[in-house]
Amino acid sequence: MTSQPNAHPALVQRLARSRQALLDALAERTESDFHRALRGDYGDESLVHALARLAAEERGETSELPDHPLPPQAMHDLAGARYGTISHLATFEDDETAEAFVAPIVEREQALAAHLHNHASPRTAKDEQGVATNQ
Repeated sequence: MTSQPNAHPALVQRLARSRQALLDALAERTESDFHRALRGDYGDESLVHALARLAAEERGETSELPDHPLPPQAMHDLAGARYGTISHLATFEDDETAEAFVAPIVEREQALAAHLHNHASPRTAKDEQGVATNQ
């Protein structure tokens, strides 16, 4: 079996950067944070549900999401969706079409990462207040 060269390497790197930004935003989240409503643009949607939705949207699925996804399943689903996305990039012959395919995926990930950075978890906000008052 021979390995196929990366199709559209700049887009693969763009996808990698957006995913890393999302993972960085998730780094300080606790298990309970994953089940708490995100609020803002996400309303009552929980973080784990938003992650499951991201994976489904990346795969182009419009079917119903599970009522109660679990964080490990959502993270695994994201990884699988990304594998499929990168594999699918090889089917695009021109950069313009590939860019049109990748752009909404990156935008959705960036939006969620920005939301998480702008809305600290209650635990993190409490920890930061404690540090500030103890100085």
